[in-house]
Amino acid sequence: MEIMSGRQALVVREDEIEAPISEQKLWVAVLAQALEDLQGDRLTARHEAEHFLLRDRNDFFTVCAAAGIDPSSFRSRLGRLHAASIPQAPQLAA
Repeated sequence: MEIMSGRQALVVREDEIEAPISEQKLWVAVLAQALEDLQGDRLTARHEAEHFLLRDRNDFFTVCAAAGIDPSSFRSRLGRLHAASIPQAPQLAA
């Protein structure tokens, strides 16, 4: 593919553009799967997803960066949603 910029032509191979986009989609899919696991019925998968999404420091930040997502903002919003989804214990009358 040739892109004209003023008098200069910039030659870009399609695979140079598609590879980073495909890799980014892969990491977005990893995060999406973790979110599905967090809401799923399998207890082990839920615990692993909760650890990865809410507690892990290294892998979570690496995956978010590769997915093009700000990890701090994502984790903050996810933490609020997760806390809201946990059933609260009934209050005992005093």
